Amino acid sequence: MKNVTLQFNYPEDEGLNLSGTISFPESVGVSINTLRIRGLGEWRHVQSNIIHVNEVTIGNLKLIDHAAKFSKIGINWIGLKADYDILLSHTVRAGKNGTKKVQEQLTKFFKVIGATKIVFNVKDLESAEVGDIDDDVDE
Repeated sequence: MKNVTLQFNYPEDEGLNLSGTISFPESVGVSINTLRIRGLGEWRHVQSNIIHVNEVTIGNLKLIDHAAKFSKIGINWIGLKADYDILLSHTVRAGKNGTKKVQEQLTKFFKVIGATKIVFNVKDLESAEVGDIDDDVDE
């Protein structure tokens, strides 16, 4: 198993008060140890089903190989040059359930590329409505 640590840009970005780990089988060939995730500014008006992914991360996660699977689950990704690996829409992160929506969207995203286990931990339990999510994938 290859474990990848998720580092979220919190408290600067609303709805990203998380930490997490993803497990991939060695056969998936993921070549990174850490993914840095931050939120896009509210002014960008990006649809909630679009995830922005750094061009280097696209290659590391082999996203092009999974394009058809993404369209089936209603999530799209767009490549860009950025300091962070993944950028999430303000529409997903905002509001009372933002942290939960972020977890759900990233769970779908990582399952498509072969994750077998996704674990999120909420950092600030007083302001978040969700607890730990341990999502084992049975495939």
